[in-house]
Amino acid sequence: MNAQLSEEVQAQITALDGEVKNFINKTNEEVLAHGKLGTANKEALKSLEDKSEELQARLLDLEQKATALGDTGKKVKSAGEQFVSSAAFEAMKSGSAKSAKFEVQNNTITGSDTTVAPDRQIPVVGGAVRRLRVQDVLPQGVTGSNAIEFTREATFTNSAAEAAENTAKAESALTFSLVNVPVRTIAHWIKLSKQVIDDAPMLASYVDGRMQYGVALRLDNQLVNGDGTGANISGILDAGNFTAFTSTASDTATVSLRKAITQVQQADYQPTAVILNPADVQAIDLDIENTSVSLTSPRAQTLPTIWGVPIVASNAIASNTFALGAFDMSSELFIRSGVMVELFEQDDTNAQSNLVTMRAEMRAALATYRAASVVGGTLTS
Repeated sequence: MNAQLSEEVQAQITALDGEVKNFINKTNEEVLAHGKLGTANKEALKSLEDKSEELQARLLDLEQKATALGDTGKKVKSAGEQFVSSAAFEAMKSGSAKSAKFEVQNNTITGSDTTVAPDRQIPVVGGAVRRLRVQDVLPQGVTGSNAIEFTREATFTNSAAEAAENTAKAESALTFSLVNVPVRTIAHWIKLSKQVIDDAPMLASYVDGRMQYGVALRLDNQLVNGDGTGANISGILDAGNFTAFTSTASDTATVSLRKAITQVQQADYQPTAVILNPADVQAIDLDIENTSVSLTSPRAQTLPTIWGVPIVASNAIASNTFALGAFDMSSELFIRSGVMVELFEQDDTNAQSNLVTMRAEMRAALATYRAASVVGGTLTS
């Protein structure tokens, strides 16, 4: 700032110098013409004198400030400068000492929150985020109603047979059932201060995303474990939505899954995925003692599979439990409304406490079409 002021004063001095030269020229012309100095030039001379005094005062002030800074500023000596000016070095230099021991002074000022601004990182460090895999294996549709209703084949008695000429043909039988699946609501809420929403939009946005994730996470769990009672979704492993598998005591998890595949195929379906807990996936991958099973090198696997069936690893399913089947036709996930986040100021005592209620919710239903296409149960007895 002082350097800038000095430059400004210097520029004004240069301009004043030009004005002085012009004044001298005009004064000489006036004196030669009239023999005396006119009133206008007298006034101009007075103005130049005033400007000169002002600039001199400003320049003096700058010089005094510069001197004050030089007096109060303390030059910090380097380690080498401190050493060569020390008494120990002088003693060694004069020969009165064979060595010089010197402690370098390090007068460091330790910073604190009042002297050093923290390096605040912008993002919010979040918690764990599970990969929501169960939804990925199911077909998805949309609905505008509060329930899904469909007609499902209950039984089919196939009596088709060869018939001789002029004989009665065999009669087959088909029965149907009407299935009604209610749309369920998954929701939760949290309170935020209005100051957070107004002053920390990034934090508010993070809470928004976390609330949406919470709803989707609950849906993933319901799709597997929902028991259909109360407000629960009827999930894949709910009674009546799958065919039970009974494991043999001596079988490993790898063998049990191979038998489960056969069970699905014997029901005339082709498995598209198996849902397993990550701990069971690890146990299968490390099942190196089972010589009856040839495992592919882990490095050679681009997609985790077991017996050619893709593995969906999810914490939504309990350990030592599995669900394997033709998920492309076994059931369908219907979305009535996706995850929505809403803010409410007039809720509870929000107005008194300057709070806002943030609510996240969605509505969905799982319609199970073919229970025989999915088998599930325990991997090992």
